Amino acid sequence: MHHYINIDTPVTVPSASATPSAMLASPPPPPPSPSSSLISSWLLPDQDENNCTICNEVLSETCGNETAETPSILPCGHIFGNLCISRWLHDSTHQNCPICRRRMTYRSCGHTVKPLPVAEKPTLVKERDMKEKCLLCREGGEELKEKMSLVKQRMDAEVRALEGLRVLRMTRGFASFGGLFCGGSGLRGDLESRVGESKKNWEAECRRLEENIISKRREW
Repeated sequence: MHHYINIDTPVTVPSASATPSAMLASPPPPPPSPSSSLISSWLLPDQDENNCTICNEVLSETCGNETAETPSILPCGHIFGNLCISRWLHDSTHQNCPICRRRMTYRSCGHTVKPLPVAEKPTLVKERDMKEKCLLCREGGEELKEKMSLVKQRMDAEVRALEGLRVLRMTRGFASFGGLFCGGSGLRGDLESRVGESKKNWEAECRRLEENIISKRREW
């Protein structure tokens, strides 16, 4: 008895590569961390997500470390390490964005624009839409001006007193005053200590005043 195969019936042949594991759907990739996703959303095409453009140091996601470079953004949208961009704007003649060269000073008061943490999600501002004055000048009023003037007067007086004693030491010597100023812990050292302590106290008081004025207000 002969058996015939119907050649019109399609025969399904299992693929050699079709293993049970291959038949399962691949798990989705893990989502990026919120901080990395946030940085990527702000990032412009000419920037590296992980490194500061100025020093090329790796940007840290931890804000508690004072020596770590954390992502800070300028109103133009460029991101840098917070320490580097602060030095760039305040401790040099470069008062502009290191990438686009946009000027980072307020037109009226002349104060430097403050970089803001990327985590705060600040709204970018075009140059023509920037405020004429910084937040402190807009909100500070006469109270802040008087306090700053007092700080400057106090510090100038302390420095003049210290410099006067130094001049006396060079021209006449402390011995002509009967040894009153002699010794490593004499008046000169005491004045230097008082100048430093006074400066710290007044600066701390001014910072508290500034924080009270600009708290819960957006810098730009």
